[in-house]
Amino acid sequence: MKKIISIIITAAFLCAMLTLCASAADAVFEFEDREWTVLQGEFWKGEMSKEQHDAYPAGRSLYCNIYGQGNAVQTSGLSIPKAGVYAVKLIYVANQGSATIQFYVDNVKIGSPVDFNNNGGWTAAQADLGTVALTDGDHSVKMECTGTTATNYEAFIDKLEFTLVEEAEEGDNITFEFEDRTWTPSGDYWHEDYSNPGLPVPRALYTNLYAAGNYIENSDLTVEKSGKYSVKLVYVANQGSAKIKIYIDGNAVSDEIDFNNNGNWTKTDIGLSDVRLAAGAHTVKVELTGTSSGNTEAIFDKLVLTLLEEDAAPDTETPDDTTEPSGQDQPDRPVNPVTADGAVAAAAAALAVSACAVIFVWKKRK
Repeated sequence: MKKIISIIITAAFLCAMLTLCASAADAVFEFEDREWTVLQGEFWKGEMSKEQHDAYPAGRSLYCNIYGQGNAVQTSGLSIPKAGVYAVKLIYVANQGSATIQFYVDNVKIGSPVDFNNNGGWTAAQADLGTVALTDGDHSVKMECTGTTATNYEAFIDKLEFTLVEEAEEGDNITFEFEDRTWTPSGDYWHEDYSNPGLPVPRALYTNLYAAGNYIENSDLTVEKSGKYSVKLVYVANQGSAKIKIYIDGNAVSDEIDFNNNGNWTKTDIGLSDVRLAAGAHTVKVELTGTSSGNTEAIFDKLVLTLLEEDAAPDTETPDDTTEPSGQDQPDRPVNPVTADGAVAAAAAALAVSACAVIFVWKKRK
């Protein structure tokens, strides 16, 4: 009995340890053993492991050559268990003569380009790629070569680790994070994808649009279901901030919003106008309308869109041509008007079952 109790306690301890180890990251995306689609240029891939070279600092990883600036590859298979905002960490091997690579999730930039060159031998390395908002389910990962500071375009890439830092609110359908996106400005524009221990959100877009009428645009807002959506803006109010107006597809969804609060950073959310959106990509525009504080800075966190009313699917039913022919057009087969074919089949099945039962009983008595 003592031996059994000891085994149970040991098993429980091992399970607890495994749980602790697994909780280090909520999702892990390994780069090896995947099929990569070439979007631009050329791409060669292999694998590298400790079995091939004892000095290699990773158990196993993708060994690739992306050959030139602008070349890009993509694959699917990033499985996210829960909707929310995730901190992303890249685990890789730095090496002499390596490429610089920008990483994307669902075509949204995560972090800055990573320089894989270290002017030396293989070295285990990692890089924080900031945060990204993700729905639960499958997502794509893209790599784009931005150049090289060395002599070639090789890279040894181990994995991406995703750790949940902010779970999506109940009922959220779409979360559009302002940071880590490519914004097209109309005029003078400064921005920084910003994080700070005192910031009341994990990460945000910190901007300055300088003059009333200037704006920035982005077309990464993707809607899966056509319908009517409520829209909420989450931003950081701060002393000395701008007045802002928000547009979706060129239509204003807000009045002028004053980001100034004459104090410290404060997480603030405000409901905007409901919008009806078709499935597909849409444009988000941020316009500077003025300032009551003396400067034109603003800190944006995210837009949250919640489906209120899904559009009905188009009617694709075909005309009903199932009417039976009559008179001489009737098919040449007898149909029992009382039982029909289904009842006949059922009766036949019942008789067969009864016969089997009789045979079984007879055999048993015999």
